[in-house]
Amino acid sequence: MRSYISTLAFIFLTLSLHSQQAWTKTKGKYFGQIGTSFLAYNSYIDNDTKSVLPLGRDFVDMSVSLYGEYGVTDYLTVTAQLPFKYSSSTAGQNSNVKDGSISGLSNLNLALTGRLFQKGGAVVSAKLRTSLPTGKYDDVTGLRTGFDATTIAPSLLFGLGASKFFTALEIGYEARNNGYTNRSMFGFQIGKRFFHEKLIGIFGIEYYQALGESTYDDKKSEFTGLYLSTQTFLSPNIKFGYYVTPNNTFWFSAGFGLYPTDDIPASPGISLSFSHMN
Repeated sequence: MRSYISTLAFIFLTLSLHSQQAWTKTKGKYFGQIGTSFLAYNSYIDNDTKSVLPLGRDFVDMSVSLYGEYGVTDYLTVTAQLPFKYSSSTAGQNSNVKDGSISGLSNLNLALTGRLFQKGGAVVSAKLRTSLPTGKYDDVTGLRTGFDATTIAPSLLFGLGASKFFTALEIGYEARNNGYTNRSMFGFQIGKRFFHEKLIGIFGIEYYQALGESTYDDKKSEFTGLYLSTQTFLSPNIKFGYYVTPNNTFWFSAGFGLYPTDDIPASPGISLSFSHMN
């Protein structure tokens, strides 16, 4: 059985560096972030054949995302993510679709995180996230800016942290409509500060496993590898943050795909962002 360890795959890295954030914000405190990502690819990872398959075209996919967290109370945090996408295809060798481009809003994400327990540096929280079908689809090119489904995702989060170290875990479930597969989800992060707390390094892993069969018609998006209804991914990732000031940080992140990643573009990719908090 072949492994995908040597195959880099950009796994739609969340521009927020807090996807497994178990700690709620203090009332009135906020965290805001703007980021961008880029990937170029001409193939995708197919788990059925345990291989990387060509798509017959060259693709460029770029994102700009706004992300924010706000402490409604000391025990409740509201978060939102507003992503914009641009995708294009060139050098087409597949007669089923034409070259072209698409741009627009991707899936709007909203979430509530409630703290259930905290003692010292240990915390347990519950989160309820929804992702809305605000993306676009072009039948001529097969390009999409997001999933064509509403997602409801409850999860439990566990965190353990100190002044220079933290680790966090998230376990949950995605219920999706419109014929998309539901997915189980798992996330883990471990991070540490260095150089007089000016730099933070984080190693993480995200796993989303499709459950059952999809009845949604992906249409011509099967020729692009973007936002397919059966996507599964296991993605180790690294993240680095540089604190310009205690409240302003530059971030870099990158990830790659491992078996059983499925229906995901195969490509090197990076994400760059800037955050501010009060």
